[in-house]
Amino acid sequence: MTATERLRAMLDERGVEYGGGDTVVYFEDGRGYKVSAYDAPRRYGDCILCVCHTATPQQAIAATLGAGTCRMIYDEEASGDELWPTEEYYCSECGKHVYTGKPNFCPNCGRRCVD
Repeated sequence: MTATERLRAMLDERGVEYGGGDTVVYFEDGRGYKVSAYDAPRRYGDCILCVCHTATPQQAIAATLGAGTCRMIYDEEASGDELWPTEEYYCSECGKHVYTGKPNFCPNCGRRCVD
């Protein structure tokens, strides 16, 4: 059984619609990503998986070449008070505010956050 045949069986088990041919499977995951899986030559493993999602040019560079690093700076003035305690940070590179605490990667520019 090939990798794409196994993938089709697993998608059937989960009720996911798919298309494709003998050696390729196309489907959309639950988050809106377009996925293509191809049977790969044995020296590369079982299959080649391509996941596509719309991206800005900056996000494309970050995903393929690396985005670099940034620092998350604590914004004391914007953070919560005694009644609504929150931690608010902003990115040293793009300035995007993050309201959910200190992340590992900036949700806006994709840079890895370092201390």
